[in-house]
Amino acid sequence: MPKHTLILYLLGALLLCLPLTTTAQTADAQFERQMQAQAEPMHFVSLLFLRNPTVKTSQYQPAISLFYTSEEKDFRINAYPGTISRAIRYDGPNEFVLFDKQVNEEGEEVRIPKVRIDLGPPGLKMVVLTTNSEDKLLGKVIRTDERSFPENTVRIFNFCAQPVKAEVQNVAKDIPKMGLDDFQVKMDGPRAMVGFTVVAYDDGEGYLVARKPIGMSNGSRKFIVLFPNPKKPDRLTYTNLSINTGPFYGNFSDEEVSTGDSEYRDSYVPAAQR
Repeated sequence: MPKHTLILYLLGALLLCLPLTTTAQTADAQFERQMQAQAEPMHFVSLLFLRNPTVKTSQYQPAISLFYTSEEKDFRINAYPGTISRAIRYDGPNEFVLFDKQVNEEGEEVRIPKVRIDLGPPGLKMVVLTTNSEDKLLGKVIRTDERSFPENTVRIFNFCAQPVKAEVQNVAKDIPKMGLDDFQVKMDGPRAMVGFTVVAYDDGEGYLVARKPIGMSNGSRKFIVLFPNPKKPDRLTYTNLSINTGPFYGNFSDEEVSTGDSEYRDSYVPAAQR
């Protein structure tokens, strides 16, 4: 076979192979996308515990320390007052149950549900926990993924029974009791001090809760929670928290938190007053 004919033959064979290779690669990519789409969506949940100053107990408990079930195992998670816990990876049903464990008279370990929370669609979220007048644990879910809580946003959650008027960067909004609202912040540089003012209303009479600029970096998200002041339950205070999207290290158990005498129950001071 002449040399030039052999070269043409080899080039033709190579051209015939290229579409097959491309088609195979496309099929592999499509299969990978399908597998990802079929993967079980997960909840990533952090806890924020706000102590109810009107509830009196015989023992002071410095944190909520309960169990949850994920990956067919039980894990302990601690939530300290006024701070966001680590995020957990939860693969169970939408009804998220936090429970305690006790040993009954027969010596068997039993689970005692403390709170049941409907998480809604999978994704990143925070569960705000508090207790009612009967010392029963209550929870409210707030989505914290970047789509519902975008960058350069201040989110104010009014976790109390008094309406408030909040102002962030000269934008004022009325926030009802147990309501929340978002304020988009204009950033002209890597960092900014953002004006922040809150006035609460007790039986129609207004009083100042906060008038203090908050520091923000470009791309950050701030979560401000208003709640009853442990020192003055008829007045509000607040805590200023930063929201992060990870990393998530998987599930493990925290150490059990011991209880103490109730005389120490007021030792917690909100971040806003430190």
